[in-house]
Amino acid sequence: MRQYLCDNLACRGCHNPTCTEGVGPERVWATCKNLNWYLRLLRHLAYQDLTKLRLFACECAREVWSLLSTDDSRIAVGVSEMYARGQATAGQLKIAHKDSVRAISEVLEGSAAWAAAWAAERACLPSAWDSVSAAHWAAGALARADWESWCGKQGVSAQLPSETFEDWYATQLPDQPNDRHDFDTTRAFLVTRAEQVGRFRELVPWTTVRSLL
Repeated sequence: MRQYLCDNLACRGCHNPTCTEGVGPERVWATCKNLNWYLRLLRHLAYQDLTKLRLFACECAREVWSLLSTDDSRIAVGVSEMYARGQATAGQLKIAHKDSVRAISEVLEGSAAWAAAWAAERACLPSAWDSVSAAHWAAGALARADWESWCGKQGVSAQLPSETFEDWYATQLPDQPNDRHDFDTTRAFLVTRAEQVGRFRELVPWTTVRSLL
């Protein structure tokens, strides 16, 4: 396990020093902030509870429920939850996913509603492992919602590209200069991702991981 942690830079993208100081896997599991690393480790250990993974993805999509602008997106999340519980068929999931893809094209690209629609589409993917990417899109949707709210207060357009984006971005990470000035490096995004990781650790506790070692 220690070799696996080293080989996979436990954990890339985390920005948490405790994950790279040679500590044991239990400590890494308790402190890592990178959800993708948790998923890589669980796949490496052949984790089997796909129901938990899909329901977690749907939970993340429901975080942005108020941002979903079409019934097709909401239905997709609901069908995915039903599928996870054995109450819907693979065929129904496939149809719901197709409708959720179409729903994305019905909202303004780059908007909070657009990112939320992507979260719903991801949550409805056939693969439970892939469905967890809904978490990333949900965090992005909330960051975009923060941007749109700020623009509303400033009386400026939220449509990108915008000359005022850098002004808003400065309110997000004033103490952490970053070459990547985008939604994925904002405080709004990172706070949501940290909350998602916390819920994921509750869903899949270390005792479960230890049983797979």
